[in-house]
Amino acid sequence: MNIKVLILSLLIASICSCNNNSVSNDSVKEINGELLVVDDLFLGAPSELILRDSILLVYDRFENYLLTQIDVKNDRYLGRLILEGRGPGEAIPPAKISFYDNNLNVFQFQTGALNIYDDKFNFQNQLFFEDHPANIKQMRNAFIGFGAFEQGRFHIYDMNGKCVGFAGDFPDESNNMDQLARFVLYQGHLASSKNGRYFAFGYAYSDNIEFYDMKDKEVELIRTYGEGSVKGRYAGRLELDDDCLMGYKWAYGGDKYCYMLYLGKTLAENNYNKYWADNIVVFDWKGHHVKTFKLDVPILSFCVDEKNQIIYGLTVSNDEFVIMRYKM
Repeated sequence: MNIKVLILSLLIASICSCNNNSVSNDSVKEINGELLVVDDLFLGAPSELILRDSILLVYDRFENYLLTQIDVKNDRYLGRLILEGRGPGEAIPPAKISFYDNNLNVFQFQTGALNIYDDKFNFQNQLFFEDHPANIKQMRNAFIGFGAFEQGRFHIYDMNGKCVGFAGDFPDESNNMDQLARFVLYQGHLASSKNGRYFAFGYAYSDNIEFYDMKDKEVELIRTYGEGSVKGRYAGRLELDDDCLMGYKWAYGGDKYCYMLYLGKTLAENNYNKYWADNIVVFDWKGHHVKTFKLDVPILSFCVDEKNQIIYGLTVSNDEFVIMRYKM
């Protein structure tokens, strides 16, 4: 597959909050990556990375398995995990992966099923979310999810997967849209803090980002950035205008910080590519901008090793997917 990526220097677009604060371009740090070289590692079409201690998991459907396991401390391939299927411990793709309290969560958003595996990746339990969120994150005493809901930007679930409330609002301009159109246009990426208290949501097709504090099952919006609307429409398919801003392309939650992959170009400026970006914007969990990393190549997704100050990013080299390692 010939995947062409546009590699250009850019400045981070100003991201304005409700009180007109903006992220300063003065805090941009350029960093160059090195290729992660691992014997016997093959990547097909990976889309997601998560990290627990020195174990990197790559979501990559290949040979009837969903995940590839890598020891990044010793740069060693450890094999594949989670069989595709409907049997005990198996999962149906497509799926989203995350860690919480050392457990691996594999959320199968077409069926609404969440598989939970222990720290040795042994299957423990399966929950169902009846209203089929697009993605969920486990919090301290609940789950938070977003999807094409009739009411609320986010739904709150108890520890059995039952919806017990909702939080957040869509922008006012979407009030006359049906729930599917509203969801598609205002889709984005969800990150949560590892202690399960805070979460953030970055919009894919605008510069909007929101930060929330979740105490028990009560959600409070604590900070917002962005004043751009989505320039496009949905009528059975997503149609974005040439001047639609490509915003947040991926999100990752750490202990200390929230990391957002941000593009900041219009659809036309980015050669009509809706995904790749080369800026990682770092916020604390109260929503304050900390710094921005400018990568040497665009990436599709990433994860962060906060302890060792390393970013792992998925990119393409010589028409093949590879993993880059960036020292922060």
